[in-house]
Amino acid sequence: MKNIKYYIYPTISFCVFFALIAILAANLIVKFATISLLNEKIEQGQQQVKNLQSLLAQNQTKIIEQQNRTAIQRAIQNTGNQSLYLSIIDWSGAIVCHPDVTKIGSKSDQKASIVSRFENSISGKDLYTFLNTELSNNYSNVFYSLPIKESDWIVAVHLNKEILNEQTNDLKTKITLSFLIIGLVLLLFILIIIRWISGIYDNQLLKVNSKIEDDLKKLNISLQNYQENISEFAKASQKDISTSTPINSTKEHEKKRILTYSRNELRPVNVEDIAYIFVDNTITYLIQKNGQKSTSQETLDGIYAHLNDKLFFRVNRQIIVCIYAISKIIKYDNNKLKIETSPSSEIDIIIGKNKASAFKQWLDI
Repeated sequence: MKNIKYYIYPTISFCVFFALIAILAANLIVKFATISLLNEKIEQGQQQVKNLQSLLAQNQTKIIEQQNRTAIQRAIQNTGNQSLYLSIIDWSGAIVCHPDVTKIGSKSDQKASIVSRFENSISGKDLYTFLNTELSNNYSNVFYSLPIKESDWIVAVHLNKEILNEQTNDLKTKITLSFLIIGLVLLLFILIIIRWISGIYDNQLLKVNSKIEDDLKKLNISLQNYQENISEFAKASQKDISTSTPINSTKEHEKKRILTYSRNELRPVNVEDIAYIFVDNTITYLIQKNGQKSTSQETLDGIYAHLNDKLFFRVNRQIIVCIYAISKIIKYDNNKLKIETSPSSEIDIIIGKNKASAFKQWLDI
């Protein structure tokens, strides 16, 4: 990966966003799935009770009753590990048939049944809300019952809370795993898209950088040519004073010297000896071609107003540079230029993108 930041930030953002969505969605899905499961169990349990009631709803002699008891006990034997199981109790509360044979003959749980909690028929949503409260511990797990006609038996269906919790936890695990797989697939897809987009971006950036490099080469060539032309014009003007040269400034009252201070000594500096001028902490500094440094009481604006604008360029509010001091022009940040000087500048000489065009025109004069 050429640029790791293309992948880290989107990956972290996606993982955080997807995790929040997954947590909220998973809880809702588990809730609705559990309610749907409870509705199914309620319907299934009620149907089982009605079928057994219908089967036993006839005159029962003691012999038939004993036969039915044996058949029912054989049918429900060891069904206590299922989410639903049936039992039969008599009106006295004694257990007649139960998946756990050790409970036969004992008194059933005296707690009120779940169904007694609700005035109307119980629904999966009501049961889900009820089971998620501590109050549910005060009720037995019987959620539906019917008496058998002409008998003292009552058919009851039990909801095995432990098995139901196991099924719910298994459902949570499957949903979590599904979200994890979906998240990984989406993340892989996003990374592929990022790689594709970043590839296009890198190619475009490469083209832009190539163009910038070409422009910089042309700019440095223009700089070299301009410096050579000015040098030739300067030599020609020395031989023939009457010759009109392009280096004549368009400004009136052009300065030839600037009054400066160096070690408490007041002395003039020839403009032609200046490499660059800059301001730092409201103090104006003049750097000469030989590297000598001095200060001036004049402002940068006041000095630039009387300098030859074909030899000096106002790079920004902080610095003025002479054409002869520029040794190289390089790329800096986005659409900015950096000037290297001789002697080296104490501060970075940066040309902003808004002034880069004016600088290029200045070199092409």
